[in-house]
Amino acid sequence: PEPEAEQPNAAEVSPTPSPDASAPPEASPTATDTGASESSAIPNEAQVDALLNTAPELRDPAVLTTLAANLDDTLTESWGQEYSFTEPLVYRVGVAENGDILGFKNVNDDALTYLKQTPLLDLLYVPVDSKIPTDEPIGQFEVVFNPDGEVNVEPWNPEVAIASPSADESPKVGPEIKDPDELERLNGNLYAEILGVLPDEPGLGNDWDTDLVYKVHYTPDGDVVAIEPSDAEAERYVDYLGLSDLINTDPALAERDQGEFMVVVTDDGILQVSPWDGF
Repeated sequence: PEPEAEQPNAAEVSPTPSPDASAPPEASPTATDTGASESSAIPNEAQVDALLNTAPELRDPAVLTTLAANLDDTLTESWGQEYSFTEPLVYRVGVAENGDILGFKNVNDDALTYLKQTPLLDLLYVPVDSKIPTDEPIGQFEVVFNPDGEVNVEPWNPEVAIASPSADESPKVGPEIKDPDELERLNGNLYAEILGVLPDEPGLGNDWDTDLVYKVHYTPDGDVVAIEPSDAEAERYVDYLGLSDLINTDPALAERDQGEFMVVVTDDGILQVSPWDGF
């Protein structure tokens, strides 16, 4: 080691340069640098009004049925059950044909107050250029979030009906079987046949809050000629329940004698089958 006298004096050591306090700090990215900010990306009220009032409206009942069912499922699955409102929240919602939620407006005051307790903001489609399209056809729906945790989706315009069998679309069926003994025999056969296709899932019925009712035309040989859902809710679940798989599309069966039966799947998942006019 060098003698202490020959070591550099601490006062003579050049200090490590420190940043100039007066120099501006290095710029960091801002919302403007990295893209549109959240507040500017959400469509404004004028855009939503233009969407709901001027965009072409989807009116095909089959398309609206599908959109309503998908929207109901999406909202129900995305809605957390932590909320504090006590009155229904009602919204007018515009949906693209691919299912995207393009815009919505509150219908009542509570719907605006408790908006963040719904999944609508999280599910809203935000275009890159922040301008929602108003020239594409949309479906319009009334969406209600109920305090009991249920979501209801209906067409916004009453004259636009969700697809359901009409008198003109009723299936062609043959002579009705009236014999009580024959009806009782067919009733048991039909019950067993439907029970065999129902989903074997715990909690069957939890997805709907009302009984699903169907009118079933059934031949003495055990062929299901036609199934008529009683309403849009029953129509929605006809495939899920496996009922559509039972239909025999042979045109010749339409001329056969048929028993008419009421098939009910309750909101508890219970199957009930009885002659349409009772035993």
